[in-house]
Amino acid sequence: MYFQELFSQGDLNEQELDVTLRTLGRRISSDSERRHVLIAVSEQFDLSDEVLNTFMVAAQQMNSDSEPRNVLIAYIKENPIDNTFSEVFVQTIDRMQSDTERRNVLLAFAERTDLNDQAKAARRR
Repeated sequence: MYFQELFSQGDLNEQELDVTLRTLGRRISSDSERRHVLIAVSEQFDLSDEVLNTFMVAAQQMNSDSEPRNVLIAYIKENPIDNTFSEVFVQTIDRMQSDTERRNVLLAFAERTDLNDQAKAARRR
């Protein structure tokens, strides 16, 4: 509850946001609570490369596969996809044990990035 209230104010600078995300693992043991906080962050803040990495580490620390799936899909829907995101995204997916959850995240990623058009363009070259 404290983190959600803190993030809802939206006035954290990059360093404060990074430090706060790092403390999630020590302060919140519930995966569903972490999910709520991380989704709120993904919707309210533009994450720099450094903070994005910290954000993904917080998602990777969850014990279940369904909660990181929810966080990743929420992030994908709300934020730009670039090379930095792709690297930490793959690392996060790699830690998921459920093939079904991986598939769900990859489908959301493919839908958002329109991989079909990219593949067609690559074949034309």
